[in-house]
Amino acid sequence: MYESEINGINKKNRTPMAVIVYSSFPRDVRVRRETETLLGANYKIDLFCLRRKGEGQLAREKGENLNIYRSLPVGSRGFPLRYVLEYFYFTLATFLKVSFLFFRSRYKLVHVHNMPDFLVFAALIPKLFGAKILLDLHDPTPEVFMAKYNVDEKNIFIKVLILIEKISLGFADFIVTPNLAFKELFVARGCPASKIDIVMNVPMEKITDRYENTIHSKIQPRPNPFVIMYHGTIVKRHGLLTALEAIHILKDKISDLKFNVFGRGDFLPAFLNEIETQNLSGLVEYKGSVFNEKIFDYINECNLGVIPNLNTTFTNLNLPVRIFEYLALKKPVIVPKTKGITDYFDQNSINYFDAGDAESLAETILDVYENSEKQNKIIEKGFEIYSKHKWSEEKNVLIRSANQLLEK
Repeated sequence: MYESEINGINKKNRTPMAVIVYSSFPRDVRVRRETETLLGANYKIDLFCLRRKGEGQLAREKGENLNIYRSLPVGSRGFPLRYVLEYFYFTLATFLKVSFLFFRSRYKLVHVHNMPDFLVFAALIPKLFGAKILLDLHDPTPEVFMAKYNVDEKNIFIKVLILIEKISLGFADFIVTPNLAFKELFVARGCPASKIDIVMNVPMEKITDRYENTIHSKIQPRPNPFVIMYHGTIVKRHGLLTALEAIHILKDKISDLKFNVFGRGDFLPAFLNEIETQNLSGLVEYKGSVFNEKIFDYINECNLGVIPNLNTTFTNLNLPVRIFEYLALKKPVIVPKTKGITDYFDQNSINYFDAGDAESLAETILDVYENSEKQNKIIEKGFEIYSKHKWSEEKNVLIRSANQLLEK
């Protein structure tokens, strides 16, 4: 039972709430982090999510303070209409479940995670009976689809997504989102700044603190082997082809170079094929998909993390949680110079490269490899920024947002 893993105190007189997400729980790290936080803040939760095949998940889990209701997805996706059909199916199914259970549980708050944005309307019945709606905008949906399908905001499908986003923002009572660039985008589209707060994506200390005694405060010059790591969704916009080109450039410059890749996604077959095409099988190893707790074991063992994102309409605004996962364990990390990241980090607190430029990425990797003293200073600066945004601080914003909604 999942709830047995939660370190919380069972309290009486909990506030009933629902959590809705088109994703897998507890695999979705942001949803898990926030749900555990709200459980610890005296809420009783019914959670509605996807049930992933092959993960041994139950359709229903009943606990003292957390009930999980899982629905199987319709099937695999790949083109816009398929996304829309799956989203509508899940929204309708969840609307029916939430509406039925509301009259038993009388939710005071419904926490909805996008995508899709219109999933917020699954909470229509609770809203009509006075429940407050907290919309958690993980990502700006129009920008994600613009990046995925290489279209701009003039595209009719994107115009519809922008309209849906605007209506959804209006329907919600309050919004939280992970970074400043996202908030500025939603404000530019007409949402009042006072209606949005930032709850950043950062790892939970209960996971990272396990490595406190093994974190090296100083990196060693020219380690052998030199292990570079990528973890995350394997999609084209995340720049893994650029990373492979950089590895190809460096294979004769760094002895015993290793590039370990973790994750899953629709670009995986093309990525694996490119490894063979560039004859990099001896240097690059695909490690599969690993749950969040386990991935920190590999972060702790690597020498460098890379986030080789291309500069798209979405990645330009995104602030990847992976940055903080590396910094929490005091590992150097290389990132593209995009707005979502430069809002928080300057050139003295992180390693930048020019997005999409394999030569620039290779040069930056080589600089990390050869200049350990410089890297130690950068890591310390980056760790200071991470320390200001630890989950022990960020979670207070979420709790405050939820509690203030109930007071209105």
